[in-house]
Amino acid sequence: MRRKLSAFLLIGICMLTACGNKYLGTRLEFTLEASEPSNEYKENTIYITDDTRNVTLHASLDMDCGSIAIQVIHAEDGAVVWENSYEQSGDFDIVLEHLTADQEYLVCIQTTDTIKVHMVLTSPDNLVMDKETPDKPEKWGNAS
Repeated sequence: MRRKLSAFLLIGICMLTACGNKYLGTRLEFTLEASEPSNEYKENTIYITDDTRNVTLHASLDMDCGSIAIQVIHAEDGAVVWENSYEQSGDFDIVLEHLTADQEYLVCIQTTDTIKVHMVLTSPDNLVMDKETPDKPEKWGNAS
């Protein structure tokens, strides 16, 4: 009986420790709100630290109207690694392949005629690198 209780407590402690550690993995959150339909641009940087050739970002998108274009681009040369656009809320995966170690990649979102957009990207890998003032890629033009 004592062994079962000890095993149960050990499992419980391990589960609580795992759930309580909020520094595992990556969570990027994009929130855009306006009083009327508008076009907005935001980006964040992820950093590939090792020889991981493939990374999956799990996305949860909540939007009211309009559309959102998402791109992942190589920060150094501007090459597009992944891109897609969406016109409704939903969950999906962003699968990034053939990544280079020790490189930065930009996750860019451009909304068109939206009022409210909330998107969360998560990954079990630690990929976040803070970037305070992002520069807008030239090819996307001016968002207003």
